[in-house]
Amino acid sequence: MLNKVLLSSAVKSIEQQWAQTSGQSTYVLMQRAGEAAFRLIRQQWPESSRFCVVAGTGNNGGDGYILAMLLRQAGFSVTLISAGESHQRGDAERAKGEYLRSGGVTEMFFPDGSQQYDLIVDALLGTGLHGEVRPKYIPFINFINNSQSPVLSLDVPTGIDADKGHFSQHTVQATATLSFIAYKPGLLSGKARAYCGDLHLASLDVEVSSVQSTLEYREGICLSRYRRDPASHKGLFGCVNVVGGSLGMGGALILAAEAAAHMGTGWVMAATDTQHLSALLTRNPAIMARGWDEDDNLMEKTTVVVAGPGMGRGEFATHYLERLLSQAQQKRLPVVLDADGLFWLAHQPRKYDYWVLTPHDGEAARLLGVSVSEIQADRVRWATAIQKKYGGICVLKGLGSITCDGQRSVFNGSGNAGMAKAGSGDVLAGMIGGWLARTGRFDIDVVSEAVWMHGRSGEFAALRFYPESMQAGDLIAVLPEVWRDQSSG
Repeated sequence: MLNKVLLSSAVKSIEQQWAQTSGQSTYVLMQRAGEAAFRLIRQQWPESSRFCVVAGTGNNGGDGYILAMLLRQAGFSVTLISAGESHQRGDAERAKGEYLRSGGVTEMFFPDGSQQYDLIVDALLGTGLHGEVRPKYIPFINFINNSQSPVLSLDVPTGIDADKGHFSQHTVQATATLSFIAYKPGLLSGKARAYCGDLHLASLDVEVSSVQSTLEYREGICLSRYRRDPASHKGLFGCVNVVGGSLGMGGALILAAEAAAHMGTGWVMAATDTQHLSALLTRNPAIMARGWDEDDNLMEKTTVVVAGPGMGRGEFATHYLERLLSQAQQKRLPVVLDADGLFWLAHQPRKYDYWVLTPHDGEAARLLGVSVSEIQADRVRWATAIQKKYGGICVLKGLGSITCDGQRSVFNGSGNAGMAKAGSGDVLAGMIGGWLARTGRFDIDVVSEAVWMHGRSGEFAALRFYPESMQAGDLIAVLPEVWRDQSSG
């Protein structure tokens, strides 16, 4: 359930290649885009009858004109606001001409506030924006954002750089965005993702599966292929060793260990401060818990290590992590390094091919010695930079988390704002460790699957507990529902 993610220049090349191969005009694709938008509107807003389309002067505006014509032909009330006349060319000019010949009219001014719409369509700029929005478009953006109506953006919300995710001070806040042919990377991660609302894709019947791309978007996982053999035993599903939880921070360790246990791994061990042992065993007696001082051989029976949740940043933690990593490297064991483990790594930089690093933007900035704003401005670039500097696989957490192995980058398509709570990252670390152990593989597909399951558990938790009140432990509580939901079929 991976979709190709393409730069806007690649999409334009595909359109031209399609036209040459099919012998048809690219105007056919513009017609298909308008038709796809019409279908989505009828599906998502079936009771709507009053529409306002705000059309720009390029191809995005052309999509808007086609849509406006289809809405009028279906008997709906349509107001079309034109952002200008001077740059209509080619397919866009043809679309506008057809709209006018069908009886449609354009307005060069904004209706007064008494006019209400069931939906406003943003067809202003599309993929053509790089940098700040020009002043002449700002009144149109303000008109859209100040309305009380839901907003559908065609291809890209106006104000967002489709490739890098930069967004202007003046950006359309969409209720939904319909992307054409392929998803664009700037829409899938970080703050720009929040402007898109619900993401939809219309392929326009253009095949992109054979296109070479290092960027992908995960929208699901088929867990039915991981069904257990009836004759299997726990030894076939790995052992996760979760290490962390210094005095006063046992909760992080407990969340990570229990999350690992719910991912189907054979068994879970945990090493922590002895004062946390009773709480851990009360929470889950199946976890083999011990104090740090009982670890003569940290790696005995271990197939995956999760290190860092609540570990602390003192001298003891530093020496312990040094010894832990040394033993893991000797056995080439996968290591999930999170939280205080990432703080240690930033001060003791090294490379290892078999670890998964899980920084949020602040931790990523520390690992690379740059600002948080720089990380947020181009998350694909910096996720790749972390992987190059430290090796292994990097999961740059946040809205639209990015999993990168140096060859591919996978955007995550699950999750919600309710997951922005203390402990969610600890749960993710445990889930990744548990899934690595359960599958017995170390690759970007396994890691991105665990990231998606984490986000999906957030979606189930929001339904059961409500986004504001849900807690990190609720992500674990609903994991059985994720398994059941994704294992059907």
